Amino acid sequence: MDIMTSLILVAAGVIIGILISQIFTHSYRHESSLKKELEQSRAELKAYRQQVNNHFQDSAQLLDELAQQYQKIYQHMAEQSTQLLDDPLLHYPMFDPDKKTLHTPAQSKLDAEVEPPEELSDTPPKDYTNERSGILKNDPT
Repeated sequence: MDIMTSLILVAAGVIIGILISQIFTHSYRHESSLKKELEQSRAELKAYRQQVNNHFQDSAQLLDELAQQYQKIYQHMAEQSTQLLDDPLLHYPMFDPDKKTLHTPAQSKLDAEVEPPEELSDTPPKDYTNERSGILKNDPT
């Protein structure tokens, strides 16, 4: 082998080595950037989950406070309704403690006038006929 062939083979080996190293370092850099992006996404997801948890905890606390305030108002209205009403027809508790509903004189009158529902019967409605109709009208059977 002469020197020229040796130099060409060495140059080809160097070029091939450089190309292979570029391919591996490029894939390594790409893999490294994907890992960084994955870690960033995980951190964002964790922060979002924490934010959602905090939101629901705060909302639950606010709803609990609202319910407590409603109960206080309801109890106040129930106590004061019996003390402040002077009309003898209205000397019943406006707020039924068992049902937790407001009873007005008009509602009590309506409750007294309501009739109980009629019992269901086994008879068909008046528009029912025993004759055939529609598609089955011409059927000989």
